[in-house]
Amino acid sequence: MKGLKHERLPPKPTYKQIQAYVLEKYGLKVSPLYIANVKGELGLEKQFSYEKEGIVAKNRPQCSKDKLDAVIKAFKHFKMISSKIEHSMRKEWRKRDG
Repeated sequence: MKGLKHERLPPKPTYKQIQAYVLEKYGLKVSPLYIANVKGELGLEKQFSYEKEGIVAKNRPQCSKDKLDAVIKAFKHFKMISSKIEHSMRKEWRKRDG
């Protein structure tokens, strides 16, 4: 495998980095639970699992639309998702939420 270039991926942001970005950029405080919820819906690896913690669906926190948008924009900022994924998820959530 000599001569192959290894593309270095950017490091994954921590939940604290995502929280700090959202607070600085949008003035919103988001919990790690909101971040984990959005990551789960996008199929991204998450550090927190509702199932492992035994939290049933009705007891999970519901993220407001403004915080949801801010978390998605933070994911895009940190290059965790593409613009295409961002737009398709917004469209899907709008349909679901009516």
